Amino acid sequence: MGFLFSKRFMPLFVAQFFGAVNDNFLKNAMLIMVTYQLGKSADEIGGISNLAAGLFILPYFLFSALAGQLADRFDKAPYCRLIKLWEVFLMLAAGIGFLWCSLPLLMTVLFFMGAQSTFFSPAKYALLPTHLKEDELLAGNVWIGGGTYLAILCGVISGGVVVSLSRGPLFCGILLTAMALLGYAASLKIPPAPSPDPEKKIDWNIFRETWRIMVVDIWRHPVIRRCVYSVTVFWLAGSLYITQMPLFTKIKLGGNEMVCTAFFVLFSVGVGIGAGLSHRLLKGSVRLNRKYLFCIVAMGVFTLDIAYLAWHLPEQPHLLETGVLLKTFTFWRTAFDLLMTAVCGGIWSVPLQALMQKAAEKEVLSRVIAGNNIANSFYMAFGAIVAAALLKAGVGCCWIFWGIAVMIFAAARFTRPLIAIEDEEK
Repeated sequence: MGFLFSKRFMPLFVAQFFGAVNDNFLKNAMLIMVTYQLGKSADEIGGISNLAAGLFILPYFLFSALAGQLADRFDKAPYCRLIKLWEVFLMLAAGIGFLWCSLPLLMTVLFFMGAQSTFFSPAKYALLPTHLKEDELLAGNVWIGGGTYLAILCGVISGGVVVSLSRGPLFCGILLTAMALLGYAASLKIPPAPSPDPEKKIDWNIFRETWRIMVVDIWRHPVIRRCVYSVTVFWLAGSLYITQMPLFTKIKLGGNEMVCTAFFVLFSVGVGIGAGLSHRLLKGSVRLNRKYLFCIVAMGVFTLDIAYLAWHLPEQPHLLETGVLLKTFTFWRTAFDLLMTAVCGGIWSVPLQALMQKAAEKEVLSRVIAGNNIANSFYMAFGAIVAAALLKAGVGCCWIFWGIAVMIFAAARFTRPLIAIEDEEK
């Protein structure tokens, strides 16, 4: 772990940490403002919430192919600085949006923050194998992954608290801008990372380049293809968990908003713990083993137990007092299942990011990461649409949990050859 506080890693970690805090601070503060301060109806709140999620994820579809090309074409250090400077101006605009209570301006900023994250992500992950040694690569991904989930927690909690203060809109603008400046200052310390292909020509046809990345750079490479598929299933499962837990908590457990928020926090903490445990499980190497595969299967088993609860528990006619709910075995069983699911998920996802970075050619690494982002965002959006349609058709959330478990077991089967490949290399 000697690299942790070195110039090779710490500036990048700090820059990405504050960026992730800002993303989640902005989203949650805006939704809290819409829900409690702008007097919107329930239907309007639901529509705005879905629109916000869509606007943030849309740039991953539109710009990931271009982002991957640019990160491969130019030195990644000044490229990251430019992107972080872009974030400073966006946060200034967000501060104005909060002061004016301007929902259109905040939505516009949210879209461009999604675009900023889209352009930063390929460069961020491509910097790790550039500046870290091979035996440091997994640990670097662990810190980035764990730091991201900590940043999500900080952003969600602080955004909801600050915007609710008497001068919340003003404080929101100040804090967002301050964190963006800290991220930009950290990016100034990122060491140079010259392009492996400085003569590459940029293809501005994003649809053609997206197809080329997904088919040539990912699908034709068996290790990368399996990594991308498996990571995509993890993000799809995680997003479906997040979207189903409010309904499950209210209808099946009788829990209120605080209980649901506690489950969200528990899930994020669990993934962070799992990311840290992955380093110990794999002994600092990106070589997968059978214990790793067991963790994926275990995630499916814990999901099955939640699906079983959702199937057998009767619907609660009213919300229960939190103190009463805390005395029930069902609550603690759900909390345990959710925590262990998240821990296993953290163990599952982080090593695959490191293995992907190791397996990809340096000349196309940023584009491979961009392709992974495209796949993740597409299936998360598709899964959300399918889940919403099923619920509207009267299908219970238990069936969605059953479906999540099936996807996880399928991913474990698809990931199994990666362990055989690693065994052959030993």
